[in-house]
Amino acid sequence: ALSKYVGEMETLLYNRLYGLKTVALRYFNVYSYDQEANSEYATVVCNWKKFITEGKTPYITGDGEQRRDMTHVDDIVSANIFCAENIGKDDLWGHWYDIGSGQNISLNEMKEIVLQYFPGQRFEYVEPRPGDVMFTEADLSKFKAHGWESKVSLKEGLNSVYRTLKEELGIIGNGFVGNAIAHAFIPCMDVKIFDKDPNKSFNTLDQVVNDSDVVFISVPTPMRADGTIDLSIVESVFADIDSTKSSESKAVFVLKSTVVPGTTRRLKAKHS
Repeated sequence: ALSKYVGEMETLLYNRLYGLKTVALRYFNVYSYDQEANSEYATVVCNWKKFITEGKTPYITGDGEQRRDMTHVDDIVSANIFCAENIGKDDLWGHWYDIGSGQNISLNEMKEIVLQYFPGQRFEYVEPRPGDVMFTEADLSKFKAHGWESKVSLKEGLNSVYRTLKEELGIIGNGFVGNAIAHAFIPCMDVKIFDKDPNKSFNTLDQVVNDSDVVFISVPTPMRADGTIDLSIVESVFADIDSTKSSESKAVFVLKSTVVPGTTRRLKAKHS
């Protein structure tokens, strides 16, 4: 906290001494659905998400009644863009501003949100951290006076994180494209991967097709000697999906393979 304050003072000093247009934005516990828990400063949101995806027990320090204001990353982006777009407003510069939701929530209340999506999830209560702050809430009045508003309410944002985590993503074809998709979504969703090469496959086709909310199809479409695209692998995948998909499957299928215009429309008409 002290190093942050010193940074703020230095920034604002340049405004006073040299007229440099500066502001200091104080972010309150920034989170997003794809935030990774790879830092000691990671929020409880992504720490719990990591524990859940790894099948471990998330922990709560103390009695869980400490309250936190938390800021969705969309509001952080919005606040920075607001400052850049209002560079002509002289009264904006030379000040610090809280950036948060303007609300707070206890860890116990957060736990109840998680349990809406993962009813059987167990939590462990551990010893409180020394010096832990029991209450934070951003005062948005100064920044609101310039016209900025938070767009993502605290409960709306937290619900979106764990709702997304509950959703399941399937990938058919674990090549360059499929592997890149998997790495992008594994931090925030349950990802199932099927490939006809058993060394690249982690799930069955049945699991991918019938247990996923969205399925990306990323199989090869090699070029023939005459320069046309060979769609036979794509065609065979859709035939396999037809024979595997149950009547209860509600998956949305997204074709990521390189295809010629009109292919998606034709396949949809043939296989819907």
